[in-house]
Amino acid sequence: EWIEHCKKLIPGKESNKKNLFPQFPGFQSSSGFHSEVSTNSNIQGKISPQSFKDLSGAEMKERIKLAVSLYTKEIEHITSKNHKVDVFLCAIPAELAELLSVPIVQEDHETEDAIESSGKSNVDFRRLLKAEAMKFRKPIQILLPSTFDSTVKKKFRVGSSTEGSIQDEATRAWNFFTALYYKAGGVPWRLVRKSEDFQTCYIGVSFYRSLDEETIQTSVAQVFNERGEGIIIRGGAAKTSKEDKQIHLDADGAKNLITNALAKYKQEHKTQPARVVIHKTSDFDQNEIDGFVSAIRNDGIELMDFLSLSKSLTRLHRNGKYPPLRGTFWELDDEVKILYTKGSVDFFQTYPGLYIPKSLKIKIAYREQTPRELATEILALTKMNWNNTQFDNSLPITVKAARQVSEILKYVDEDSYVEPSYCFYM
Repeated sequence: EWIEHCKKLIPGKESNKKNLFPQFPGFQSSSGFHSEVSTNSNIQGKISPQSFKDLSGAEMKERIKLAVSLYTKEIEHITSKNHKVDVFLCAIPAELAELLSVPIVQEDHETEDAIESSGKSNVDFRRLLKAEAMKFRKPIQILLPSTFDSTVKKKFRVGSSTEGSIQDEATRAWNFFTALYYKAGGVPWRLVRKSEDFQTCYIGVSFYRSLDEETIQTSVAQVFNERGEGIIIRGGAAKTSKEDKQIHLDADGAKNLITNALAKYKQEHKTQPARVVIHKTSDFDQNEIDGFVSAIRNDGIELMDFLSLSKSLTRLHRNGKYPPLRGTFWELDDEVKILYTKGSVDFFQTYPGLYIPKSLKIKIAYREQTPRELATEILALTKMNWNNTQFDNSLPITVKAARQVSEILKYVDEDSYVEPSYCFYM
């Protein structure tokens, strides 16, 4: 019913800021995305409410696993019929959200550490479902109750996803159908590329702990071009350094990682990029720099930039009640730069956030381009998140995607199939 409702125009939220809450044009073939949702009873799976009640007696960890199996069995059943399906929509009714919900704690929504460790050994419903459904080779879109059911007023925290009634109906539709469109093979928007720009391969490197907390693994999100096309790679093991207490690869691990990434690029484009940019969530040490440079030079590539990106405690203030403008850039010294990827936006005539924005710290380990050019590039890459229509994400897609990938990969066995497309992880 909700998807049918979203075929029509949905008015934006009333506001004196005319650009802040745009109306949704309707998801149909004649306007907006110029696409439509096509479904029928043959590709619809139904789960009995009684199945949810049967979960109530189980411990939370087992309850989550059983709930995931309810959905994967239906997906498997539909897949076995060889019907053409682009994306599986997994709607979570309020009854199940209640059973899976964990206590909501006050969080700093701007804080993201260099290593993804949320939940530790606890099983996360959203991440486990995406990992288990990967074997069906079709992306899934999870819908929590408040997305499609206006009668639900309660906030649920299902795994890592907390929901609430903050967003208006038009914004919910924009975010949902943008993600759906991308997962079905569309490109909602792309970066503007100048003719004189070098063909660049952007690589994001992140680290995550295994489910048993015993090892630290590497995840890589590779963005090939301005359309956001790329591939996901599972890297090797990493270790925490005794010197700086940060996570690093050894020289061989760093070399192998980039060698594999560039091989994937060449396989896709039949040529090598002119330039490689690596964004990492911890500092670069000399072993990593040596390994990365060696791999890139071996492939005959001359231009490269290595940047470490993390949240900064440095904040700037401006006159008036609004925070600094998005795009504000401050060079502290030769190595460290400060960039506001979130902040006040002239187009919105306001700051479109709920929390005081933190700046992004950029540490340059190796560079060919000027710092201002690198900052401009990072700012553009923060717009390349197709999970919603928010263009002022705090992190570039390289780091954002690498972290989202790591959240899912910890639930995928070493010898299991890993989907190379980003849309399976968002």
